[in-house]
Amino acid sequence: MTSLVQQEPHLFSSLHSLGVDWLTATFKAPLPEEGWDSMCAELLTAPWQEDNFCRPWSMKGYEGLQRGPIKTGTRRDGGIVIASGEGAARTWSRVLPYADNVSRLDLQVTYRAPREPIAEIKRHRKHALKPITRPGRRPEVWWRESNTRGLTLYFGSRQSLKFGRIYDKGFQSKLPEFAGCVRMETQFNNEAGSYMRRKLLSTHLVHETIGSAVVSYFGEVGGSPPADLQGQFQLKPLAAFSCSRGMSDAQAKLEWLRSQVAPTVQRLIRCGHFDSVVKVLGISDHMDQQLTTEEDENAF
Repeated sequence: MTSLVQQEPHLFSSLHSLGVDWLTATFKAPLPEEGWDSMCAELLTAPWQEDNFCRPWSMKGYEGLQRGPIKTGTRRDGGIVIASGEGAARTWSRVLPYADNVSRLDLQVTYRAPREPIAEIKRHRKHALKPITRPGRRPEVWWRESNTRGLTLYFGSRQSLKFGRIYDKGFQSKLPEFAGCVRMETQFNNEAGSYMRRKLLSTHLVHETIGSAVVSYFGEVGGSPPADLQGQFQLKPLAAFSCSRGMSDAQAKLEWLRSQVAPTVQRLIRCGHFDSVVKVLGISDHMDQQLTTEEDENAF
């Protein structure tokens, strides 16, 4: 890594932001009425929402409501939550632990390059079009330039397990805080999306996991992530983000409960709120049933 920095000092940049940029999560029927309704209400009425109104929304048989970047809906076989942009960044940790499937999960790394964004994107393109000098197949590289998004560089196809794009975030968003910023975005579909969900839920190092996944992806498919980002996020071979199941969904959810929820629950119990915790979690009936079973077993 040191040699790369020495050879290409012009590749230094400044990390602007990173995170989850899109999620599509589905939930199997029967949906827990209270839990599903409360989650959807929380997502649609969040104080950060800038849109003042909920609107009817439907897709592929799902019917529900949309407010800003959040869409929720149900159909006969379950429910769906779709979140984009700020909505995905703010709600992924609320939605993903309970989802039965994640068919799409986009991760992004945004940085300020030491040159104009269009020149930076063309640098990525030039690097991606170099002849392949080592074994291995790279995805197709293509680009599109428009008056609404500027120049966008694409890697692979939208239907593949992994699909990448690099674009001028300032031009696309028209927001001053993104002026001069380039965004590298990786779209993980189907099995790859579910795998990345498990990765995020089973680690304390969420930012590092996101950064490594995105930077490693573009490094493998022919892009040229800036040297300081490569140094900041330890590069892993793309195979490290393969679709091997590894940790099961149930294990990932239990790990998320242990690392993210348990500390708060333990503090509440120490403060004398045990009964309230049991009630809020909705596990009082299960505890009573377990106690009854143990008493019956002891009777013999």
